Amino acid sequence: MNWKHVRETKTSKCIDFAGRLCSAAVLLLVRLSVIPILLWLSWEFAVHAALRFDIEGVPSVEELRSYRPMRTTVLFDRYGKPFARFFIEDRVELPLSGMSPWISKAVVAAEDARFPSHRGVSLAAIARAAIENRRAGTIRQGGSTITQQLARNMFLSRERTIERKVREAIIAFRLENEFSKEEILEKYLNEIYFGRGAWGVETASQVYFGKHARDLSLGEAALLAGVIPSPNRTNPGASPDAAEAGKRRVLARMFETGAISAQERSDAEAPVALVPEPGNLPSAHVRYPYYAMRVLNDTLLPQYGVNGAYGGGLRVHTMLDPDLQEAGERIAARSKHQLAIVGLDSETGGVRALVGGKDWHESQFDRAVQAYRQPGSAFKPLVYATLFEKKGWSGATTIQDAPISFGSGRNRWSPRNYDGKFRGSVTVERAIIGSLNVPAVRALSAAGAKVVAETVRSMGITTPYLPDNPTMALGSASLTPLEMAAAFSVFGNGGYRIVPTLVREIRDADGNVLFKAEEEKKRVLSEYAANGIRDILIKAVSSGTGRAARIDGFQVFGKTGTTNDFRDAWFVGGIPGFCAAVYVGDDDRKPLGKGATGGKIAAPIWQDFMEYAADALSAPTAFPKNTEKTPPVPRERGAQEKTDFVEESETASPAPPPEPVQAAPPPAEEKRPRIVQPALPPAAPDAMLIETETEKKLRELLEKYKIE
Repeated sequence: MNWKHVRETKTSKCIDFAGRLCSAAVLLLVRLSVIPILLWLSWEFAVHAALRFDIEGVPSVEELRSYRPMRTTVLFDRYGKPFARFFIEDRVELPLSGMSPWISKAVVAAEDARFPSHRGVSLAAIARAAIENRRAGTIRQGGSTITQQLARNMFLSRERTIERKVREAIIAFRLENEFSKEEILEKYLNEIYFGRGAWGVETASQVYFGKHARDLSLGEAALLAGVIPSPNRTNPGASPDAAEAGKRRVLARMFETGAISAQERSDAEAPVALVPEPGNLPSAHVRYPYYAMRVLNDTLLPQYGVNGAYGGGLRVHTMLDPDLQEAGERIAARSKHQLAIVGLDSETGGVRALVGGKDWHESQFDRAVQAYRQPGSAFKPLVYATLFEKKGWSGATTIQDAPISFGSGRNRWSPRNYDGKFRGSVTVERAIIGSLNVPAVRALSAAGAKVVAETVRSMGITTPYLPDNPTMALGSASLTPLEMAAAFSVFGNGGYRIVPTLVREIRDADGNVLFKAEEEKKRVLSEYAANGIRDILIKAVSSGTGRAARIDGFQVFGKTGTTNDFRDAWFVGGIPGFCAAVYVGDDDRKPLGKGATGGKIAAPIWQDFMEYAADALSAPTAFPKNTEKTPPVPRERGAQEKTDFVEESETASPAPPPEPVQAAPPPAEEKRPRIVQPALPPAAPDAMLIETETEKKLRELLEKYKIE
């Protein structure tokens, strides 16, 4: 045997085997690398397609960027404190920098530890979830990343279908491509639900801990992160024990991922303090409902619609003074009858308080702005103001308190005074202080009903129910307490009309100014006329029918009002810088009781409210002295010849007794008056029309608000 040949043969076989082995190894390596390369190329193609192609049911890039979640609209009082929230989803957005860093760390550790590195979808998380779910025999993990959860919350439903999961992944890719990780996490923390009606981390922080999200501790942040998988079952309001267990799981996960130290974990495991009751109970949404709902119904809904008012995140800064509003509500709650209280700044028109009834929960009918009622004698100063302005009258001008009639036969109407007596020639001052009916009718005749109507409308009376007949002098118009407060402000500020304003400024969620109230102040009466009437009304409070409204140490002006059968009682007036109207009357229009006049029923309520306001506002004690002592037009010294009942007197007569009630309206049939007065307008074809319109309006409102 040739051993050399044997060795060569063995060597050749070894080389051949090694070659085949290397070839097999190379082939295996090629095969192993090709599959990942193909998978990677397929993945890249899928991502590219997700980013570039239009796919049905998937929002475009423009839609992603323009998306805004539903945000809570908040109303603030004049001091910048919130008092009402309107929302579909109770959410206040914050930048990530405005949140505690613990909340970001807790949520990332608990929900998606690989969030900083993945591209929106984590295959490892999906595989891990599949293994865990198979082991548990049920769905315990979803495998969705934070980006996928955000995509689902923003644009998709929660149905468990392959189609939805595909759309979710595509949207996640697009989110990752268009936004930074910080932006995605910020959107997520503002978007997600934490139970108990709390959307977003800021609202959840307020609801459960009574603090801002920037102040969350590690333990509180971990508790909120633990609520995310099942917010309705594991939130602190539903189950404090489940919430604490979820917190401990999150802390353990944070420790595993290195987000916290062992000491920090140990310290944070102590139970966290919760607010006694969730901070978003229905009663906490709107603190002053009569005021807040007026802002909503009169401004927000008409201007911004339902989505804007409830989901636009508006910041509405109002004129509300919470101390005055609370005082008004306390006073109203003590009343035996329904009522309204309106208080406003007589210089700017800012409505500081608006109370529309005894109890909002008992009745949502807002009597401050929706109840059209006859003001009775409280309207008379507006009639006399017309004559002060147009004809140069003064408190010393005399007018006849003598019988006068309109119509004839069964349709005859003869206004009468409260006590049925006539006093002959009386001064305007005495007629106003004593609230005499007959002189007021004669005064309207001297001015003309149309002229009076023009004057009162210029002062802020906007009601459509303003009659064109002699009963207007006795307050047969139907108007609201807010209108009367605005009109009497003209006497309080020296002759300027102000526009009642509830809203000072509105900003959107980004801080852009959408609306800013401009002071609308226009002179409508001369200082002579406005201050002249005010001085008489000061005497009406100090020694006339409004004595129950006196406030020690303050000049107070005002006028009582009472209507037929004692159905309505009013007091309207003011102190320096502030004016208020109080109306008392039940919705069923039944009499308040015999002798229930404005002086007995409304004036004490007004005094109670205004005494508090005078102290809270640090109001001046006296009005400025009159600087304009002559009328803007020459006095009509020939008026007596024209009307046979007007003349001048140098001194005022003493005030007569109690307040009168509005006299009956004139007849329906148009007739010539028994005593002919050339300046007197004819009676209306249907003098009871105002009553019909008023009752119709009342029925509509009663039906709307389901008041029986």
